[in-house]
This record gives sequence, C-alpha cells and structure tokens, in this order.
Amino acid sequence: MKQFAVIGLGNFGAMVAKTLTELKCKVTAIDIDKARVQPLQEQSSLVAVLADATDRKFLENLGVEHFDCIIVSTG
Repeated sequence: MKQFAVIGLGNFGAMVAKTLTELKCKVTAIDIDKARVQPLQEQSSLVAVLADATDRKFLENLGVEHFDCIIVSTG
C-alpha cells in the first residue's frame, strides 16, 4: 500500500487527502489549523495531525523519509 503525506488541508489539500484514501492509499494529513484537521479526523481511513509542518523535528519524528510521496499544498 502506498503511503502519502499531505501538508496543508485547504480546499486542494483536503480533496487530495480524501481522494487518496478512496484509492486505498495510506494518508497522513497535516495542518496547523485545528478547524481544517478536525473534519478529517472523523475519517477512519486516514491520520489527520494538528502540527506545524515547518518544524523539522516534527517531520523527522513522523518519519517522512519513509513516505512514498509528500504533497505540499500551502498558501
């Protein structure tokens, strides 16, 4: 199973995360805005994380080097 990270959950990022889960991919969705993370936390097929993706230590702890692809969708 392919593993994706989606950073930024605005209109585009949220749609990408949802579409990837529909395609049976493992998705970790990340945003700094709680209002954007909460709706995705209700979906059991993805992991939605409230965090600052510009924090290098957070990304290292997340293990981003093991993801197949990372989509960055920030303004």
